[in-house]
Amino acid sequence: MVALRISRLQERIAELEAVFDHRWEADMRAIKMWQEAHPGNDDVWPDHADLVCWLMAVNQKLRAELELVSK
Repeated sequence: MVALRISRLQERIAELEAVFDHRWEADMRAIKMWQEAHPGNDDVWPDHADLVCWLMAVNQKLRAELELVSK
């Protein structure tokens, strides 16, 4: 019974660490994109909400451009 509990806890820990790692990698990619779009801010990490809004705005702009080019 203890071994089963330990196994389940280890699985849960591994799952949470994997989720954190994926999130961290995605955040780092997004921050790098933001920094490249804002020269001189190489050491700045934008607020998460601002970063998400910026990413959504860039996505919307690119989708609009794609729609124009596709016509």
